[in-house]
Amino acid sequence: MKDQHHIPSTLDYMDALSKGIERRISISNLIMKPILKMEFNRLQQFENLAFEFFKHHIIISSSDRDDIMHEKNKQIKVIQNGIDTFYYQTIDVEKKYDLVFVGNLSYVPNIDAATYIANHLAPELTKSKSNLKVLIAGSNPSSKLLKLQNDQITVRGWYHDIREAYESGKVFLAPMQIGTGLQNKLLEAMSMGIPCVTSSLANRSLKAVNGENIYVGDSVADYVEIITSLLDDESKRQKMGNEGRKFVEKNYNWDVFNNQLIQLFKDKQGDIE
Repeated sequence: MKDQHHIPSTLDYMDALSKGIERRISISNLIMKPILKMEFNRLQQFENLAFEFFKHHIIISSSDRDDIMHEKNKQIKVIQNGIDTFYYQTIDVEKKYDLVFVGNLSYVPNIDAATYIANHLAPELTKSKSNLKVLIAGSNPSSKLLKLQNDQITVRGWYHDIREAYESGKVFLAPMQIGTGLQNKLLEAMSMGIPCVTSSLANRSLKAVNGENIYVGDSVADYVEIITSLLDDESKRQKMGNEGRKFVEKNYNWDVFNNQLIQLFKDKQGDIE
C-alpha cells in the first residue's frame, strides 16, 4: 500500500500483536526471551510503519488501540467483534464438568491458561472439591496439554459443535495471563448463559462488570474463592449466567458492528480523487 494512496484503504490491526508478544517475554525461558524481545521490537516498528501506509485504521478494542504505540493511535476506530446470540444460546443439559475452558489449544496464551488451571487452580480446588471435574477443550491440543490429563482433568480436541463443550460445564473459566484482543470464548460462553470467571487482563477489552455479569480474579486465592462460591450455589450460577447473556445481547450485537463497518467503508469511498 506504500505507493497506492489514491486507493481508499483501511488497515485492520485486529489487536495489538506486539503487546501480546511483550506479555509472553516474562513467562518464557532463557532461550526464548531474547527471541521474543527481538520479535516485540520488530512488530512494534511494523505496527507504527503500517499506520502511515493507510488512510484509515480499525481495531477490536479501545485497550488494544491504546497499546498501539503510535502518536496518532487515537485516530484508530474501535469496531468490536459481535456474537451470534441466536446460535450461542442457553441449552438446559446435564453438566458433566464443574469447570470448562475452551480455546485453540496450540495458541500460546491458551496453553498458558490451561496449564495454569491444571497445575495451580485444580490442585487447590480439589482440597475442598474432591470430585472436581475439569474439561479443557479445543482444536490442536499440544502434547504438553495432553500430558495434564488425570482423574480430575480431561483434555479433548476437536468438537464438531463446540457448543457441546461449553454446555457441559457449570462454570466457564478463562484465567488469561497473556495475550491481547477480545476473548471470543467469553462472548460465546456468556451468550450461552454460562457463568464466567476470567482475569482482569481478559476483561480489559470485554468491559464486563465484576460481580454483576462476570467474576474477575487475578490470583489462585481469588479464583478458588469465586469458583467455590459458584459451585456451591446453583441459584448464583443461574443468576450470573442470565446477567452474562443480557450483557452480550446489549453490548456485542453483530448487526450493530457490521453496520459500523459497512458505514465506514461507504464513507471512505469519498477518498477517491
